[in-house]
Amino acid sequence: MSQLFKFSYFLILLGCLKGTDSAQLLIEPSFLLVEEDWPVGTHLPVTICPKNVKILSGDPASYFTVVKINETCSTLQLNLALDADKENADGLRGQSFSLVIAGPKKSRATLEVQIVDVNDNSPQFSNTPSSFEISENAEIGTDIFKVTTLDPDTGISGISRFSVEGDSSFTLAKRKCSSGKCSTQLRLAKKLDFEEKPIHTFNITAKDGDPHSNRTHTVAHTVTIHVKNENDEPPKFLTDFSQVFPIFKSTKPGDIIAKLEAIDVENGAEIQFGMKENEHLKIDSKSGNVLLKKLPTDDALITVELYATSSKNGKSKTVEMKLRLMNDEATLPKIAENQEKPELCEFPIYEAHLIQGTGTFSTPLKIKTLKSMAEEKPRLIGGSESFDLNVIDDFHVELKVLNAEKVASQVLDSAQLLVKSQSGQCRIVLRSAAQMTPKASPIAQKLKIIPKFEKSEYQFQVVENREPTVLGEVKVISDGPVTYEILGENGEKFQISNDGEIQNLEPIDRETYEKFELIVKATDLNGSSGKSQLIIHVKDENDNSPIFDKEHYFITVDEGKSEKLKITATDADSGKNGQIVYSIDQKIDNLPIDISPDGMLFIGAIDRENMGNSNEVNLTVTASDSGEPKRSASATVTIRVKDINDNSPVFSNSRYSIPLDANISPGGIIGRLEATDADSTSPNNYVTYTSGDPKFTVSDSGEILFTGPGTLEKSASLEFNVTAQDGGDPMNSANALVVINEHRSMKSIENELTTQINSNDTGGEKSEIKWLNAGMPGYTYEIIRASADGFSDSEVATWISIDSKSGRIYTLKKVDPSRVKQIKLHISMRKGKREVPVELIINVMDTDDVTPIYSTPTRKLSVTESATLGTTVVDMPVEGIKEQNEIKPIFKNSSNFAVSLLESSVLGTVLDLPYPLATDRDSSKFSTLKYSMTGDEGYFKIDESNSTIRLVAPLDFETQRVHSLSIKCVDNQGREPHHEVFASVTVTVIDVNDNAPVIHNTDLTHLSIEEDAQVGQVVTVLVISDSDEGGVQKTEIDVNSTLFRADSDKKLVVIASLKGHAGQRICSTVTATDVGGLRATSPYCVTVYPAKNTHHNPLVITPKQNSIHYFDENIVYDELLKVKVLEEDGDIGNVTFRLDEMFKKDWQMFTIGEINGSLHARQAFDFEKKTVHEIKILACRINNCTSTHLFISVNDRNDNCPMFPKQDVRLTVLENEKGKRQVGRIPAALDSDFHSDNTKVCYTTDTPLFFFSDPTLPILFTNSSFDREHKKQHQISITAYDCHLSCRDPHKPINGTIVALIDVLDINDNFPKFSEKIYTSTVVQGHVTTGSHILTVQATDLDEEPEGLKYSIRGFVRSPSHSFVAAESPISIDKSTGELSATEILKDSSYSFTVVVTDGAGHEDTASVVISVVTYAQQTELVFDAPFELIMKNEKKIAENLSNATGLQTIVDKCRQNANFTLMLVHFMDINGQFVNVDRAVNLLMSSSAESRRELRSVYGLREAFPPVPIPSKVPQYILIAVLLFFVISILSMCIWCRQRNNYERKLRHISAQASTVHTVTLGRGGKQTCNPGYGEIPIISRHHHPPPAPPPPTSADLQSTEL
Repeated sequence: MSQLFKFSYFLILLGCLKGTDSAQLLIEPSFLLVEEDWPVGTHLPVTICPKNVKILSGDPASYFTVVKINETCSTLQLNLALDADKENADGLRGQSFSLVIAGPKKSRATLEVQIVDVNDNSPQFSNTPSSFEISENAEIGTDIFKVTTLDPDTGISGISRFSVEGDSSFTLAKRKCSSGKCSTQLRLAKKLDFEEKPIHTFNITAKDGDPHSNRTHTVAHTVTIHVKNENDEPPKFLTDFSQVFPIFKSTKPGDIIAKLEAIDVENGAEIQFGMKENEHLKIDSKSGNVLLKKLPTDDALITVELYATSSKNGKSKTVEMKLRLMNDEATLPKIAENQEKPELCEFPIYEAHLIQGTGTFSTPLKIKTLKSMAEEKPRLIGGSESFDLNVIDDFHVELKVLNAEKVASQVLDSAQLLVKSQSGQCRIVLRSAAQMTPKASPIAQKLKIIPKFEKSEYQFQVVENREPTVLGEVKVISDGPVTYEILGENGEKFQISNDGEIQNLEPIDRETYEKFELIVKATDLNGSSGKSQLIIHVKDENDNSPIFDKEHYFITVDEGKSEKLKITATDADSGKNGQIVYSIDQKIDNLPIDISPDGMLFIGAIDRENMGNSNEVNLTVTASDSGEPKRSASATVTIRVKDINDNSPVFSNSRYSIPLDANISPGGIIGRLEATDADSTSPNNYVTYTSGDPKFTVSDSGEILFTGPGTLEKSASLEFNVTAQDGGDPMNSANALVVINEHRSMKSIENELTTQINSNDTGGEKSEIKWLNAGMPGYTYEIIRASADGFSDSEVATWISIDSKSGRIYTLKKVDPSRVKQIKLHISMRKGKREVPVELIINVMDTDDVTPIYSTPTRKLSVTESATLGTTVVDMPVEGIKEQNEIKPIFKNSSNFAVSLLESSVLGTVLDLPYPLATDRDSSKFSTLKYSMTGDEGYFKIDESNSTIRLVAPLDFETQRVHSLSIKCVDNQGREPHHEVFASVTVTVIDVNDNAPVIHNTDLTHLSIEEDAQVGQVVTVLVISDSDEGGVQKTEIDVNSTLFRADSDKKLVVIASLKGHAGQRICSTVTATDVGGLRATSPYCVTVYPAKNTHHNPLVITPKQNSIHYFDENIVYDELLKVKVLEEDGDIGNVTFRLDEMFKKDWQMFTIGEINGSLHARQAFDFEKKTVHEIKILACRINNCTSTHLFISVNDRNDNCPMFPKQDVRLTVLENEKGKRQVGRIPAALDSDFHSDNTKVCYTTDTPLFFFSDPTLPILFTNSSFDREHKKQHQISITAYDCHLSCRDPHKPINGTIVALIDVLDINDNFPKFSEKIYTSTVVQGHVTTGSHILTVQATDLDEEPEGLKYSIRGFVRSPSHSFVAAESPISIDKSTGELSATEILKDSSYSFTVVVTDGAGHEDTASVVISVVTYAQQTELVFDAPFELIMKNEKKIAENLSNATGLQTIVDKCRQNANFTLMLVHFMDINGQFVNVDRAVNLLMSSSAESRRELRSVYGLREAFPPVPIPSKVPQYILIAVLLFFVISILSMCIWCRQRNNYERKLRHISAQASTVHTVTLGRGGKQTCNPGYGEIPIISRHHHPPPAPPPPTSADLQSTEL
């Protein structure tokens, strides 16, 4: 068929070559697939023959043009860009064309063009939230929100693949896609914890297209998940459990060992305490007091489990408490002052006066405690054997003497006792009677008012990095003194005085702590307490500069195209200090490049040719924050402009005239031309030349060379075209004409002429067209080509002829001027060997071919004598004159209109313009105008008949201030013929005051200033804007304060002294009002801090405050840095240096020289353990110290090698697949280094079967095909290594390895197979009953069959006398095992049928089964002198030889092994399946001379065969017994008969003897003696075998004897 098609195609092309008149229209192919990015201006892969064709329909927008490709055929050229994503009226996307092509002789053909979509659109997120709040108690798998993307592409190009990047706590459900819209659900993958991470930020990426191609697009959507705090935090213990609590031997059961304290941080609820049951301790659930139950017997460490439970949320916190039995003090040591703990008693020291020698006190010593002893009884340490404490009430104890005699005998002057509890301690100093009186205070009365704070919540502010200062004061309502405590996380960073003043103990970094939520507790002397919430906000200082995510940005743009690039920088500060504004330092003139304040870099269309030699533009983008002072950072942006071929070559002249002074031989240069290309880069600007005359070539340098043949005469006169083309894609070109010896040409002959013809001159025969060169003597004329737009050359040639001698041109047909505007003739004028080509252009003029006819031939007119010259007397209408559309419409106002419109104008407002906008002076239908509008963006609509323009959408001055409209006007209602004119309308939007001012400051409630601030000092700058009037509208600002005001620059400044306001938080409201009365308000608060005092402190020169110093990890430095201070009058020696040990714990890593200020590290840094160390160095002169805050930043080195988190992984691959495909993702190897250069991990395998397409991604690929039946599992080793091969870890291997077990998944690609094609079985008749097993057929399948193979009987079960259907078959098969069994007694001699095995995929195999039912008489035994194993192994071969030797079918029934030989029981069947007599079969075997018979004897030792004597059954035995009995009975009967006969003979002889002696006896009648015919003669035979005696004479008939 393909050869026939080619031959037919050849015949059609041959017909095309013979001429268009006989050609048939051929389009090959008739169905065309074109990708939507097919280049405009290029040919489509389609051939249309013949060439003179046109598109009749199917292309209203003129996407295609018919162009010639040779003298016989044409093709299609693409004019407009295609779009397969175009949405059609039915809502479906796609683009296709059904083109109807017209050829010669009204031939028609259809070309179907289907536009194929390419992935030219990126997916766009639609209605996908960027921020979302979710409870921390949400369950895993909870749907958070729906993620949706839209992609106008079709097919796989419009399907998005989603993934979550940056946070493993979230995952995505399976996507769903339909009509370019894909969606999925964002789901929770892990439990959230507000306290661990309150905010999660990550990206959701969407990728479209085929992942294995390079046409994919990726977009990302940033999502911020705010975790909602649910009341789920357990209480927090305030007690330090790192210590070992003592149990003193003097402690009694019921005494308080310790007091536990815990708070509910979130709720402030009551705490219930508990303890795990033990034999030594118990706990009071309300107070938290740990009480002794039983004193331990030894000093072994006791560990008990404690828990605190919130009464509100039920959450519990469990800790372990360690205790140990300790001895009391044996003596009374002196207690040093530095051992004092927090105050327990009213006074820290008491004096007790003993009367010397008596052991009694002169005055009882009573001590008042600050906390109730109901919770914990204080202990006496130092003299527990001689003294004890007697409790008077909850707040008073008395010192008493236990052993007066012992005390009296001792000298205890100045001895000390210690009163101690968990809350604190106080001391008792013993004095003799002659010493001072005690200073104990009288017992205070019990207080009646429980302490209560004035506010339930206090809020203070601490300025970031500020040295310790007072933040504010809390006040308590109480009738006595109280003590304060600050409780909660990080409460150690603050302290509170006895007066309630709160101050920070160290500088606070806002980037670490934004605020502190604490509890302040006040306790009176009774132990009663009150609590209040304490919130301390950290005010940000502008101490961080913006940081770009990249130091250098690169972007490549195509010439003439616009691009956008998002520049991103981050600032750790908050508020205005963290608000970043982007700018370009030095803008480059004439380049459309700008950046928005939010960092969007806009790159307009750049002309590469205006950039000179460089294709790059380097910009410096600065990111500045809004703090005071401002901080900034810079990044470099390099824009590479890719040159496109947008310029055509340009010749220096369009016509080159070259004279020849001599003959030119081949290879000679006749002249030079030049063309240049304005494109900037090669090959777009590399120009090559092509000559239109094959006798000439043009070199790349522009030299014109004569190539022959022959010699170019100097008198030659000729011309040809030269084409210059560049090397771009698509290629651009230009043409120039080269004329040789133009000066020698005849001056009177013109090569380019123009003439015209009137349309009414073409109606008759041979109407002449005048032209200049006609009638030249000696010349002959010939029309080489005649052409007109829209018509074939052959058709135009039929309109005009030329006289070959005179050169006169005549018209042959009438030419329609509405269709033909111009005819172009190429005429050859010859004179001898000289030929002059002439191009004649004939313009067809539209003239009236109808004679005017007056409707009234005769008319009488009158005119006054005063009429002036030019006065119209009368209009004379005529008939037969054809109207023409000669005049174009004209817009008013020179086609430019301008109008203004308020932004508050109502919809439907008509623009104030001079309607109608255009006029036309034509008459009748040609003057009917039609209007349309572009560029309106949906805001305006024009009436197409009267040009009225109305407002149809609301205007917004702040969004768009000017609207530019383009108006199109056509006459004749847009029908042919018509004229088009255009005008522009500029609509300026007038602003109205419809926007209130906006206050942008976010930190106005956290302002601060020092108490000694001068009048006029700036507190902050108010950022207030109003969108009206372009953002420049004036705004009045009132801060409503007598201490502050806002100046004209919107700065909040001090206007009065702040002395006496230290510690106060002054709050008011900022009000901003615009000229229209619209206003905005915002509260503000200013905290006044005490004035700083830094006099007499050493001035540190280096290092600078808050400076950062960089050091590499794993390197031991001799010295990190040295602190230098300014020398002041020789006081440098008085300066000492030390580390601030109260500031964090990083100081433990360092030491500093006390005298020289040299800073050292105790050990080498480890980046992976800590990246930044923050310390404070104190430079002190006496007690005046200067604190220098330093950061020691550790540089990461590549000292950690990649390691896998686990040792093996299991993947799967499907068998029989081909091509590159993904196997799966392995666990990514981890590199503990920090910087990306050091953590780049690459992967490789130890086998070529599997590989990593991208070595940096842990995704395993393969392009091999696997056969599970050959190998079920592949074990490979995967190695992870440092991509730079620079990792050096002295403690671990440089590479990580993991074992991957790849299971090959089975597909059902194999057929089951029976072990034999024919199964035979022999059963003995009568031995098979219902259910008896006959035979098992078995099949194997290399595939895995989870449900096993299925067996069945197909068709009929046949026997010699019957054919059984399955339901009635006497034989059945087990579907699972293939076991054949009898369903009834087998009566026929044989059964044959077909069995089928089927696997899970429906694959089948069949086998035949033959079952023979034999009797013993039908079998014979063959004896083989060969081992049993040999016979069994070759059973089939032996059966085959037996069959060949006998010519019968031999069936082996059974083999039996004897000592020295093997017995084989067989039977034989003929070709009809009937049993063969054993004797016959054995005779055939024994008499056979076949080779098989000899092989049976020589190889297998077959003995001479004989019919077997079958073992009789019981029935034959019975028959044999009966026969024997018969013979026995017969013999006995014969014996009895013989004996009787002998007796008879003896008697007969006796009678005969008697008769002979007495008389003669005659038997019968007389006459001849005869024998009795009935009996004959009875011979008498003796024992001695003597001859028998003569018979006695016969007796007479009447003789009677009773003995006879």
